[in-house]
Amino acid sequence: MVLSTAKKFRWTSVGVIGDTGTNRGHAVFARESAQKLIANGRQAYLESYNSSNTTDSERIAVLRRLNVRARVYFYFGDLGEFRRLLLMAANLNMTSGEHVYIPFAAFRRSSEPGFYSWDKGDSDDEIVRQAYRSVLLMEFNEAIYGKTNGSENFTQQMIQGSKEWYNYTYQPFELVTPHPAATYSTMMILAQVERHVKKEFCKQLKFLPCY
Repeated sequence: MVLSTAKKFRWTSVGVIGDTGTNRGHAVFARESAQKLIANGRQAYLESYNSSNTTDSERIAVLRRLNVRARVYFYFGDLGEFRRLLLMAANLNMTSGEHVYIPFAAFRRSSEPGFYSWDKGDSDDEIVRQAYRSVLLMEFNEAIYGKTNGSENFTQQMIQGSKEWYNYTYQPFELVTPHPAATYSTMMILAQVERHVKKEFCKQLKFLPCY
């Protein structure tokens, strides 16, 4: 995904940021993305840090190191931390239109202020709102993972079922996570394989009825 995006916009030099503060997988994604870019003729500059024990001065140092090497930054980590990092970037005048910040949002949770968007209800909202004009958000394509094997409207079924069975109402811009759809598709594929194997097995035992 990162390589395809870089190719589409013809970016030859990019920064990759990985935050290990909430999930070690973020650093893995960042490292492998940087390696993939380099292997395909791009220049990639990797920065990893733990947001749980990183100071603002250290965040500023990360941004300054990247600024002398690239103007496009892919970010893997908590989006609350991304908002904090973007605030530091705004203070460094790195959100005036010459830079692009591309965070990966695995899940969209509009019910958690500040997790997905700039809106956190604090004194920095306006600064970050302006800074978000430099953001290109990556997330799962709902049109793809919402159409699973055997059900074209699985997403709507999930939303309706959550409300009826668990009294949970999805927010207007909240996405269903891809995990239930992936699980459903997996079970459907396994069922088809089992049916095929059973059918072939029955053909071998001609004296038994096949179902």
